[in-house]
Amino acid sequence: MPDHEPPMKNDPPLGEEQETRYRKLDAIDAKCGSLLAVTSVLLVFISLPPIFEVVRPKHESWFKFVFIALLSSCMIALLVLFFKERPSDGFVEMRKRALNTAVFITATCCLVVMVIVASSL
Repeated sequence: MPDHEPPMKNDPPLGEEQETRYRKLDAIDAKCGSLLAVTSVLLVFISLPPIFEVVRPKHESWFKFVFIALLSSCMIALLVLFFKERPSDGFVEMRKRALNTAVFITATCCLVVMVIVASSL
């Protein structure tokens, strides 16, 4: 059965546990998509000429950290979306931990960008 498609008429019905896992996987996919959007907006923001030209020279090492961390967060989220889905508890947990790691990285970068920009104004 392909990923995220309901069973066909001839397929046996999904068990309640398996349906719950698929719902969790759908939620993780949706959150990964939102996280990628937020991370991309943050990358674009710090790349804007007024920010990049004014802030980067004053905080170059932090700026590099933020850039690399945001790109890492994007890669983690993309890998979560890339994995072939197997509705097992371990797989769902692994994807959930990876998503939480990417969220933590992006949130930390957002905080660092706020501090850097505020201190540069």
